[in-house]
Amino acid sequence: MMVNRTSTHRSIAQGILINTFSLAIADIANKLMSLIFFLVAARHLGPEKFGIFSFAIAFVTIFTVFPDMGLGMLTTREIARNRLIARRLIGNGTTLRLTGALIVWCLILLLVTLLHYPVEVVTTVYITSLFVLINALFSYYASIFLGFERNEFVAIIRLVQTALLAGGALLLTRGIPSPFRYAWLYVGANAIAALAAFVILSTKFVQPAIYWDLSEWRRMLKLSWPFAVALVLVTSYYWNGSIFLSKFWGPEEVGIYNASFRLMYGAGFPAAAFSAAMYPVIARVFVDELERVQKMLARGARYMINLGVPVALFGTILSRPLIQLFYGSKYIKSVSSLQVLAWWGGCVYLNSLLSIYFYAINRPKIPTLQPGVSLAVNVFLNLLLIPRWGAVGAGWSIFAAEAIGLGILVWSQFLTPCGVPAGVFIQALLRAGLAALVTAPLAWFAARWHPAAGVTAAFLVYGGLLLITRGIEIDDVKLVFQELFLKRAG
Repeated sequence: MMVNRTSTHRSIAQGILINTFSLAIADIANKLMSLIFFLVAARHLGPEKFGIFSFAIAFVTIFTVFPDMGLGMLTTREIARNRLIARRLIGNGTTLRLTGALIVWCLILLLVTLLHYPVEVVTTVYITSLFVLINALFSYYASIFLGFERNEFVAIIRLVQTALLAGGALLLTRGIPSPFRYAWLYVGANAIAALAAFVILSTKFVQPAIYWDLSEWRRMLKLSWPFAVALVLVTSYYWNGSIFLSKFWGPEEVGIYNASFRLMYGAGFPAAAFSAAMYPVIARVFVDELERVQKMLARGARYMINLGVPVALFGTILSRPLIQLFYGSKYIKSVSSLQVLAWWGGCVYLNSLLSIYFYAINRPKIPTLQPGVSLAVNVFLNLLLIPRWGAVGAGWSIFAAEAIGLGILVWSQFLTPCGVPAGVFIQALLRAGLAALVTAPLAWFAARWHPAAGVTAAFLVYGGLLLITRGIEIDDVKLVFQELFLKRAG
């Protein structure tokens, strides 16, 4: 029986594009509501109390990676390749993660008590620490959905979660500004999301169970440890800036930094959506179609560059109007840190894609080495720059860490059998850079009238220029439009 490879390749491309755009469309609403939550919290609490809340989230988030143990990424890859093993894999993975989460939760409570933070900070961390237990299940269920290539369930659940956060935050503004209340809201919304994920997993895929197979645990941990190490390192250099700021400057500077950090963190949703869609597909196709993997990586790299360049440039030139629009004059000090963090946000796009590429082709040591180097750079620069420059110093530290890590990933992918030539990166960077530079003056002038006008003008003109220069393939635009609208309407 002859296999139509053209049809197969097109089907793969459709799957990636539709998974990406379906997830991205839902994620736009998700990120908007998440942004509303943090904007409302920032305005209501003020820089100091928002700093306390942000510190609690950062402190707890660093520890959430330990119960993961790399099992999420491993489960996604293994289910994508063989769905028959799903039930036993999920049962053992769930038991492992819950056991780890209980140990880590106790460790958080002990550590934050011993560090002698103010009572308000400690209490907020106590409440937020419950997120470790909840996230152990929720994030694992999300990995399972990705393995089955049913990304829409992840998007829907996160949409419910952030809708609860946004709606709850608006209700909290009627009361006194308390970080405790926002911490309980944060924990509660995530608990409901985890429950929804459990129900969907049980009814649509497999019934989660508890397995105590120690030999299987050893096998899984042997395979997952590179994922675990990388996740711990990445999370540490993403969030340790808030910890250093809290010690050297106090909660107000943490709030100033997190106001700009949250904007850039939210702007990375297309990278997360695209990489999540690509990961299981590359893992599956890599088994017998190396040339196809190379073509997928080349196209993905081009799109990540197309998105990362304007985030960096437009985020810099529009930093002041964006901060004033979203946070108000109390956070005007966040402008300087946003101008730096915009370049970090630009690097995240390509970094995200290349990281999942190495995991998918069974070379996890590269994305384990990269965050290790990045964390060392980040910690060194934090100790050097934060005492003097505060939030701006933290911004420079994380940008330098991300840029160096990106350089390692780009160079390392040249050495793989599916690596993309340097010319692909250079050509995409030149096209995107030229289009962004031409668009920048228009965006700046439009933003003087209104920040939303500046952002809208920037991306409309920039997107048009990329279409003209073929930085975006018109066939891909047609395919997405057809799949998302025409077929569904029919």
